[in-house]
Amino acid sequence: MVLIGPTVQLVARDDLNSAVSDLLIEIAQRVHGNAGLLQKKGEFPTPIEHEIPISSDAARYYKSGKGFVYRLISSFWVASLINRLLVAIVPVALVLIPAIRLMPLLYRLSIQLRIYRYYRPLLRLEREADGPLTRERIKELITKLDEMEVLTHREKMPASFGGQFYELRKHILFVRRTLEAAQPTEG
Repeated sequence: MVLIGPTVQLVARDDLNSAVSDLLIEIAQRVHGNAGLLQKKGEFPTPIEHEIPISSDAARYYKSGKGFVYRLISSFWVASLINRLLVAIVPVALVLIPAIRLMPLLYRLSIQLRIYRYYRPLLRLEREADGPLTRERIKELITKLDEMEVLTHREKMPASFGGQFYELRKHILFVRRTLEAAQPTEG
């Protein structure tokens, strides 16, 4: 940070915290900003470059003044703490808000996938019931269907998915009736 006066330059290291830089400039303006024997009012500190360039923090301060939080809160350490928290929390919030909005969609998808996972084996059983079947094969397919039905009865389903769940159970019943109505072939 470099601040130039009529005969004085205020110089700071590059790694000086921007909040401290703002505070130093504000104090320098308060203490040295009034008119005196050798200077006019507001003549020091001013953003005039000489040998050492003005820091970006000092240039920002002269352009727009103290940061919003520092203007709002009079206590420097509280304002600094809030400013740091905002720097940490705002990016996290920008990521979390869309993620939170996706949660109901992901929940709905997971429930639907739990229901849909029964359809592939059910379709396989139905295809096997289309061809010629022996009594043993029909009993074997009905046993598989019974196992599938037991698994579906154990599923805990939210009431909002009751319609889809009962549709699955109706489809299981349809395949059961198809198997029970199948005429066994001798052989």
